[in-house]
Amino acid sequence: MNQQAYALISMTALVAGLIAILVFATLRFAAAARDSRRHLRDGGMEKALLSQALEDAITQLKAQERAMAARAEASERLSGQIVASLTAGLVVTDLDGRVQIVNPSSRRLLGLGDGPLEGTVREMLGASSPLTA
Repeated sequence: MNQQAYALISMTALVAGLIAILVFATLRFAAAARDSRRHLRDGGMEKALLSQALEDAITQLKAQERAMAARAEASERLSGQIVASLTAGLVVTDLDGRVQIVNPSSRRLLGLGDGPLEGTVREMLGASSPLTA
């Protein structure tokens, strides 16, 4: 594997880690909400303490969400920079053959303009191109 592949794999692992943190935080929030309902039934001074604890948990979750969003954005930016800097042509399609990503090297090699590319690979390259097969 080359360095770009390792970078892409590490970015994927980073995003997966961020998703795991978000799931963990959501589960903690749900557990705190469940505990707060139980304590609210018990009444008394615990209500005020629980309310404060819940507010603190929400504040922490919002901070974690902002941090994760910033990391995901940075990861997406890095991924875009890696794809753009590849010297080999890269065309990424979805399962239906619709073009998702075309890096600058592919545009140059295939003679495509700088404008947005929409449609399938067959439409982009033409049905007679050997690459469409």
